[in-house]
Amino acid sequence: MAKQLRREGLGFVDRAPVRIEASIDLAAPPAAVWPAIAEAEQWPAWFGGMKVCRYTTPPPHGVGAGRHVEVKGLVVEEELLAFDADERYAFVVLQANLPAFAALVEVVTLEARDGGTRVTYVQALEVAGWLKPLTPILRRQLTSALRAGLAGLDRWLESNPPPRSG
Repeated sequence: MAKQLRREGLGFVDRAPVRIEASIDLAAPPAAVWPAIAEAEQWPAWFGGMKVCRYTTPPPHGVGAGRHVEVKGLVVEEELLAFDADERYAFVVLQANLPAFAALVEVVTLEARDGGTRVTYVQALEVAGWLKPLTPILRRQLTSALRAGLAGLDRWLESNPPPRSG
């Protein structure tokens, strides 16, 4: 049975009880990185442990679009909060099959830097009451997963270079 999470907006990132953050500098410009973020079906190719990621609403996709995601044993339904091409992609988790979270918002930002892109991935969350004593362990696991996911994004970009212009 799916557990409803509390619906939060982007402001939750600044006030969440737990905030996980990881960044990576990539050689590719934001326009080359954006498809890996914006095209849901690309996520399993670079984010380790993700089996399924698909939009549940018809295109065009943007703020308000739904996503269905399966990562290891976690199955969630999400709604996009931001869809700013080449800059920011954010979503709120609305339902999960595991009762681990009370609220969860995730934001991926792309910042142009020296011909490349700094990608920062933030998870803002409130764990369920029963899980609070395990927050330090959960924090380590989520930080490790984000770092691994971003390293996977770097590898994905190396094997999927953008078309050359000119």
